[in-house]
Amino acid sequence: MSEPFVHLLFIYNADSGALALLRDVALKLIGRGDCALCDLTHGPTGERTQWAACQRELPVPVELLHRDELDAAQRAVLRGALPAVIGVRPSGIEVLLGPTEIGQCADITELVAKLRERL
Repeated sequence: MSEPFVHLLFIYNADSGALALLRDVALKLIGRGDCALCDLTHGPTGERTQWAACQRELPVPVELLHRDELDAAQRAVLRGALPAVIGVRPSGIEVLLGPTEIGQCADITELVAKLRERL
């Protein structure tokens, strides 16, 4: 049996910071946003209430990161494929959900269901 995950990294296909946020909001308003994870977890006024509740229900702690906050090991395992969810074990990391799987989710409930299957 493999080691359990100690936490999950949800990685947005967006940069951190106030200027990046303004850019992302503007792109979303004109229909050119490019992060399916952002679309699922955030609405026009911020984080969706349902997403906050789902994070608390997951069996391991959750950390939210932007693409410019990744370390070298995380960037290497992702190979630019964002957004993504990475599972972290004591022995290493692995991609649990990539951009295709995240993009196929109709809502946050479906995202969490897919994630639970992989855990």
